[in-house]
Amino acid sequence: MILRMRFQKKWIYWLALLLFTSFVHIEGSVVEQLDQYPGLSPRQKGVILINEFGCVSCHTSSQNHFKPRRGPDLSGLGNRVKPEWLKGFLKTPHYVSAGATHLDFPAEVHDSEDMSRSQIENALNHYLFSQASSEPDQNNDFEGSIQKGDALYHSIGCIVCHDASSTEKGGSWMQSVGGKYYPDTLRDFLLDPLKTHPDARMPDMHLTYDEASDLAAFFMNRVDAAMTQVFVPQAEEREKGQRLFGKLNCNACHELETQDEAVTMPSLEALRLDHGCLSAREGQWPQFALSKEQKTWMHLALQSENQWTPSERIQMQLTQFNCVACHARDGIGGVSPEDDPYFTSHDPNLGEQGRLPPRLDGVGAKLNPVWLRKILVQGAKSRPYMKTRMPRFGVEVLDELMELFATVDSSLPLPDIEMPRLNDTRRAGRDLAGTKGMSCVTCHSFKGIQSGAMAAIDMSIMGQRLTHEWFHHYLAEPQRFSPGTLMPDFWPEGHSSKSEILDGNAQKQMEALWVYLSDGYSLGAPSGLYREPMRLIANEQEAVMLRRAYPGVGKRGIGVGLPHGHNYIFNADKLGLAMLWKGDFADPAGVWSSQGHGRVRPLARQQISFPVQAQWQGLDSKSAPWPEMEQRQVEQKFQGYRLDAQRVPTFFYAIDETFVEDTLKEVESKGQWTLERTLRLKTNGSSENLIFRVAVAATIQAHGASHFQVSDAFSIALTGDAEGYVVNAAEGDELRIKMSGNSHLKSITLHYQF
Repeated sequence: MILRMRFQKKWIYWLALLLFTSFVHIEGSVVEQLDQYPGLSPRQKGVILINEFGCVSCHTSSQNHFKPRRGPDLSGLGNRVKPEWLKGFLKTPHYVSAGATHLDFPAEVHDSEDMSRSQIENALNHYLFSQASSEPDQNNDFEGSIQKGDALYHSIGCIVCHDASSTEKGGSWMQSVGGKYYPDTLRDFLLDPLKTHPDARMPDMHLTYDEASDLAAFFMNRVDAAMTQVFVPQAEEREKGQRLFGKLNCNACHELETQDEAVTMPSLEALRLDHGCLSAREGQWPQFALSKEQKTWMHLALQSENQWTPSERIQMQLTQFNCVACHARDGIGGVSPEDDPYFTSHDPNLGEQGRLPPRLDGVGAKLNPVWLRKILVQGAKSRPYMKTRMPRFGVEVLDELMELFATVDSSLPLPDIEMPRLNDTRRAGRDLAGTKGMSCVTCHSFKGIQSGAMAAIDMSIMGQRLTHEWFHHYLAEPQRFSPGTLMPDFWPEGHSSKSEILDGNAQKQMEALWVYLSDGYSLGAPSGLYREPMRLIANEQEAVMLRRAYPGVGKRGIGVGLPHGHNYIFNADKLGLAMLWKGDFADPAGVWSSQGHGRVRPLARQQISFPVQAQWQGLDSKSAPWPEMEQRQVEQKFQGYRLDAQRVPTFFYAIDETFVEDTLKEVESKGQWTLERTLRLKTNGSSENLIFRVAVAATIQAHGASHFQVSDAFSIALTGDAEGYVVNAAEGDELRIKMSGNSHLKSITLHYQF
């Protein structure tokens, strides 16, 4: 990193460093995080910085803790980035994330042909941008939801590396990303970041195509949209740039077509620390955005033979790849108070364990080496209830970490246990896992099936995930290995409550569970996994109503079962129907077994679901696009309900200055019962722009203004003060009713036939 070469070669080195470090750190830097973890020594911090700068890609070193890093693949660069970004980047390299590394080199540098800095930049720009297979598609029709991208960014883990303070429009990091990529190339990068840069800290977040599109839309919305000018590389300048790419030693980190071999720079051990880019003096050498303290750390790391223990090397790697932003080990790292609100769970019943990533203390003794590799390299997911995702990193960058875990975290001793024959042992383990034994199935899912109120880690993969020894010790003392866990101690002080299984021997029972779970997906289901539903059914005299959380509706669902088999869920948040079905009403067992926190399951073989968006909106025209999920153009307020003599509810709510009474009841016609919905509206102001979206389906056929066939599912007949119409929208056909007029009463009746 410190220059010891003739002056006429200095600019070659400067620009080589410029290219390498600039491209390396698109995803952000570890520098800003070093101060957060006081458990690291100054020498350790210096090693991390040297590795992050990729110093050993040019300089050799006899110390194996200094690692070379490949720069990103520059082939196809012209298809990925905007020409104005590349031009500005070569001219003034900088990183816009707080605390990220950056450098600049002196303004007065010349090669043997007396090329100025601007000429060098121009030639490199032509060469690098010529790495394109075709003219980039600016893709003005790119589809992605900004709102969904925002939600993903704040939930799956992006925010722990990319500071939330930079997410406002014009925020530096967002502005950099949005100004660099086209929408489609940003989507492609997010889908597979390791494709172009396998050594990078930016991991694969297991995004679907739609999720990557939504995130790209969110990022691109953070910058002012502007058409990119077409850039046509010139042959003469391209040839100069290609020659310079080799002379500047760019190929020490990047592989591109060039005739020059990478130049070997002086070793790190031979460098002068009082001269060059790590010195306190200014001079003809690159300038890094390093504090005085950071330079001191790097000096300490270079000045002595550093002998690191395996534990210290683990600390450095976990910090360098920012694993410590989510995971804690040996008192270093863990979720910060600032980031804590962004760690959420699909299942609040699991508490902190359901939303926070696990500690890494003893992980080498806990996880099977094969499964540990699956987690780190493939991003295997064993906690589907956790919204934050475990990313996938490149193989080579974490190979050493996996070996270190196995070295440091020694396996725990396992007592000798004399077990009965294998089949008897398996049978005992199956009984213990089910309701005949310890009822593990009450909290843990099994082969993806959830029996109880919780969805803790799937039992069927435990034999693959865990080591035999750790499994035993954890069952014996859950709180020792996972403080605060919801996992109960089934063998307090070594005693079992199930004396009828394996004579109540605690060690034998634990071993039987292990043998049973080791069969993986071939093992039979434990007792209690499948249960008969609790049936809540209306009688012929009165309806039944249950206010609880329903799948796809949330906690403000109001389920109603009518006496003659028509059932529905009213969404008190969106003020409209969420679901219709015929037959039995609902299974409330999920509520009873979870102390009120579970969900009610509709007993529906076939159900009709309605869009989750608000069903009333104020629009400028009859056919205007319906707003996204949480965009409400009118003020909406649920005002309760009233029950009639048969306990059939009438719901009351307000849409701006329009007050609505909404009743769904059964009516008999020619010996058949159908569902009738009556809406009575009173308007105290103007309702000219108020639209009621009745249904959305792939196809809706209109038969006049009062009868509509909604796909093959059901039909709707309108009577009263309204006429319906069909709008062709992106989601499908929409059946709408437009309200109009001022202060007066109106009544609309909808007859659902299904």
